[in-house]
Order: sequence, then structure tokens, then C-alpha cells
Amino acid sequence: MNNILVPTDFSDHALKAAECALCLAHQSNATVYLFHAYSAFQSGFQSERNNARDEQRALEEAEQGMAMFADTVSTFFFNGSIKTICRRGNMVALIHELAKEISIDLIVMGTGGATGLKYQFIGTNTYEVAESLPIPLLAVPISVDHIDFNNIAFFTDYRPQDHQTITSLYSLFGSEQVNYLVVHIHEKEQLPRDADFKKLAVYAMELQANTPIVNMDWELEHGKEDIAVVHKIVSGFNVDLLAITLTERNFLDKLLDKSLSKEIVMQAKTPVFIGR
Repeated sequence: MNNILVPTDFSDHALKAAECALCLAHQSNATVYLFHAYSAFQSGFQSERNNARDEQRALEEAEQGMAMFADTVSTFFFNGSIKTICRRGNMVALIHELAKEISIDLIVMGTGGATGLKYQFIGTNTYEVAESLPIPLLAVPISVDHIDFNNIAFFTDYRPQDHQTITSLYSLFGSEQVNYLVVHIHEKEQLPRDADFKKLAVYAMELQANTPIVNMDWELEHGKEDIAVVHKIVSGFNVDLLAITLTERNFLDKLLDKSLSKEIVMQAKTPVFIGR
């Protein structure tokens, strides 16, 4: 991993995301890019000169905010490279551009943003960014009090893209000190049969075989796919990181109709890794 992007609205939520990004960068010697998208008032009723003045003022305010944010971030223990970017426009569209310019390997975002019309909303855009970009994203709740990821729960619906997600998880968090739990929710009314347990066990072995992961177990949960099941797994297995693969019909997308997918990302009690 070489480049980590941290979109920021200068809020405490974004600061927590930056702290997490620095911890990951320290492990891989990656460069952390702090990025802020700003807006400027423009009006057809104003002169071109006044519009240009408002544009310059907005840029200066964005750069001042970024300088203060970067100063705070620099107090975290990290001796690597931190770069800052301020650009005018829509945050999601600008991230698309940056992804091409600097080959982003991971996006780290907070799960809540600042209020007000002046700045882009980080938290409300987290899911949109994850959905629109083919880049892994780590959503970090502000309530997280430690960054060590020792127990990772990976929810699966047996998608081919799961192998890439597991590979990404290994490259980011390693293997020897990390426990991986592959979880599948059995939604059918009838209780799981031996064949269902065997299917998950074999699938977990296949995922593990593609990486040097040492500790991998599996759990078949019988019940409805909803946020309560997620919290049950997180609590029952002391999960530090929840991982999913975002595809057209995967677990996260199924929850979209129930308005729960964004809740998982934005109101999670533990960081959420979204693989693509």
C-alpha cells in the first residue's frame, strides 16, 4: 500500500479517520493525503470581479482550515509523508479525479461530518464514495478508542469478489496477530443443515488458501439479515473491524431497501472495511 486518502471537513470525525490512516501508513510506509473539497459562492448577479474575490476567499479559508487540521494531525506519532490537497467542487467527483492522479490504495473516512452549508458532509457521503469508487474504503466511527485490529469479522454471501477483499484485508492488517472470522447469515426459515455448515467451512478454507492468513474461523448465523445480527456478531466475538464486499447484490446492498446499509457505515460501533 502506497497512498491513503483521507477526505476531511476538519471535524473530529475526520480527525479520527486521519489518526487511523496514520496508524496504517506507519505499518506500510504509505503516504497520507489529507483532502478537503470546498465550495465558493458564485452568482450571475455579481460582477466577475466579485465572483473571483469570493472564490479566492473560499480558497484561503479552505487552506487555513487545512493548515490547522494538518497541524493537529502532525501531533500524532508518525514520521512518514503527509500531503494536503484543497480543491473546489463536489467531494465525490473530486475523489474520482484524485484516484486517477495519485493511484489511491485506500480511502479512510469518518462516519459523521460537520454541520452547516459551508463544508462538504463527510459522514453523509461515506457510503456514496464507497458505492461509486472501485477502491477499498475504511469507515471509522469517532467512538473508536483504539486502532489495533486484532479480530476481523468478514460477512460473506459467497461472492467471487470476496477473494479480493480478503487479499486487501491481509495486505492492510497482516496475518500472524490477526484473527479472521468468516460470517454468513442463513436467512431461510428452516434451520441450517449439515450441507450449509460444510459449504461455509469449505468457502473459508478457499479464502484462506489464497493468502498467508494463519488464523481463520467461520460462523454460520441463522436469522434475518439486519443490523441486530451485525451487532450480535461484533459483540459476541469482540470484533475490532467489520468487513464486507460491496457488489451489486451483496449483503450490504440487500439492506439498502431497509435503509440499513448507511446505518452500518455511518452509525457503526466498530470500523467498517468495504472491499471492492
